[in-house]
Amino acid sequence: MLFPLLAIFFTLEARFALVYEPMDFTDLLGMSAIALLGFIGTFCLVWAYRKGEAAIVAPMQYSQILWATVFGSLLFNETLTQTTLLRSGLVIFSGIYIVAREALGGQSANKPVTRTRTRTFSPGGFRVSSVLLRSKAGE
Repeated sequence: MLFPLLAIFFTLEARFALVYEPMDFTDLLGMSAIALLGFIGTFCLVWAYRKGEAAIVAPMQYSQILWATVFGSLLFNETLTQTTLLRSGLVIFSGIYIVAREALGGQSANKPVTRTRTRTFSPGGFRVSSVLLRSKAGE
């Protein structure tokens, strides 16, 4: 999550370097608060993925679609189109479907690549020994 944020930061910094104007102190405090809350939110999200199952945590992020819809409508006077509702519903429904499938004990026939083959001969990939992969897969 760090590298995309750094890429955005440096891209915007390069663009805004040409039109920079100093910020008021109150605006700087507000942006600092937003940055701090964003950092805490990202940290909590990473912690949730470490502690919980991804099939449970990931669909909870889909509630962002609902919040964005509510805030966009109330604060920015945005209107919803039928296409937006259809696509958002598809994303939310698929998340609920995954949670239901995992709760019922459904097993996927697909296996992770680390269990089926090694990446020792993959050009450009990390060199991982088959012994290490077998020991990690058995845990």
